[in-house]
Amino acid sequence: MQRILLVEDDLLLARVVEDYLCGNGYVVWHEASGKRAARRIPEQSPDAVILDVNLPDLDGFAVCREVRERYS
Repeated sequence: MQRILLVEDDLLLARVVEDYLCGNGYVVWHEASGKRAARRIPEQSPDAVILDVNLPDLDGFAVCREVRERYS
C-alpha cells in the first residue's frame, strides 16, 4: 500500500483530502507543522508527500530544501 504524508495546517481541508485518499486505497499520515514534517519525512520515508506551501512555522519550500538531501 502506498503511504502518503499530508502536510496541511487547515484541519478541515486535511480531513477532506485524507478521507479521499484513504477511500482510494492509500495510507495517509497527517502532519500540521512544517518543522515536524521536516523531521518526519526522512524518518518514515513516505512514498509521496503532499505539502502545503503556506504553513505557519516553516513553509513548504523550506521543508523541501531541508529534506532534499535525506529523502528521494
